[in-house]
Amino acid sequence: MADARSAAVLQCKDCPHWYGGEDYGYGSCRLKLQRDEQRFLTFGQQECDEGVDPDVATRGEGDD
Repeated sequence: MADARSAAVLQCKDCPHWYGGEDYGYGSCRLKLQRDEQRFLTFGQQECDEGVDPDVATRGEGDD
């Protein structure tokens, strides 16, 4: 049986490290860019593959 934490999945569009166009659905992942990855564009509805904790991402970081 999976615990409650595994049910909470962070999507790219909800991550403070993602900046993209909601109209287009694609955007850049700041973490991938820092590593100079060639595939830094992600889809906003994609599940985060960077290991960012959903609780940390929703604390209002970057809402200045």
